[in-house]
Amino acid sequence: MDEDFKTKLYSTDFFINAGFYGHLFSNLNIWAVKVLYFSIRYYIMGSKDILMQMADKINIAGKDEILKDSKKIQVTLSDSEPYYVVIGNSKIALFDGTTENATSVIKSTDQVLSDIMTGKTNAFSAFMGGKVTVSGDLFYVQKLINSLTKAK
Repeated sequence: MDEDFKTKLYSTDFFINAGFYGHLFSNLNIWAVKVLYFSIRYYIMGSKDILMQMADKINIAGKDEILKDSKKIQVTLSDSEPYYVVIGNSKIALFDGTTENATSVIKSTDQVLSDIMTGKTNAFSAFMGGKVTVSGDLFYVQKLINSLTKAK
């Protein structure tokens, strides 16, 4: 999605000062505009949503080599709630919050991880540019990203 559009979309003022669409919102109060804003934002997927869709494809296929492992990966986002990924019992599962004894910890923003998962940003470039940090088993995270991008 175009970054300028996202910036405008995330701004409540966009709906109030929408030019052509301004007449539609002129009779609405701010509460109604905010309800519309959050309804539209709900449909913009974050990294966790994208990861869930990709994991479902891997789980359904059940053939990926990564499913043979037993690992936990903590994802800490500076602009969203943390979540973690559990790989074991031949499936990938996602959970809200934090976990103890994670094999790897990924730190980034939700947007950067979303861009990596959708192919807009190269994972290696984001890592080398400092947009993503990984502690723990870096090679396993790389293996997971490769499996997820194949599942796209």
